[in-house]
Amino acid sequence: MIKRALSITQKSQAEYILQILRHSSLFKELLPLECAQSIGDISQIISVPKGKILTKEKEIGRGFFVLISGALRIYKNTLSGDLFLVSFITSKKDEKFYPLIGELSLIGHGKRTATVIVDTHAQLLYINNQKFESILAQYPEFGMGIYKKMCGILQERLDSTSHDMIRLFNAFVQEISD
Repeated sequence: MIKRALSITQKSQAEYILQILRHSSLFKELLPLECAQSIGDISQIISVPKGKILTKEKEIGRGFFVLISGALRIYKNTLSGDLFLVSFITSKKDEKFYPLIGELSLIGHGKRTATVIVDTHAQLLYINNQKFESILAQYPEFGMGIYKKMCGILQERLDSTSHDMIRLFNAFVQEISD
């Protein structure tokens, strides 16, 4: 069961959310104060137990997450429908790095690209897509910056996938040549 964490007072919670957002890759160096306050107002800090499925591949994403603490396992479905572990994500509070999960659901309200399962008890910041998009409409310069950063994220992932495909192709060619 996902529970909303209530251990922080309202004012300190807003400051805490602002700190988290400013240290996540999507919002870093982009967040004007008034916009940050608006995002803080629509954000929820949630507590998720180990073993809980956070997102399922191919389901429609209605929001995205920022990992505050804990660890997550990222899986892709194989052609036979089995889950294949592709990544392991942890937050790095000491480095002030808070990873994003499901942020691509902001683009075109598409399906989730992976299944995410909580590996150790996790605390996350949840932001609803519709509410977030209304903030982007209020602050168009901020919105443009967010979409540019998202394009950069997509470019990095495409480059990584292309590199992986070339490595697999080369390994396959080597295998059949031997």
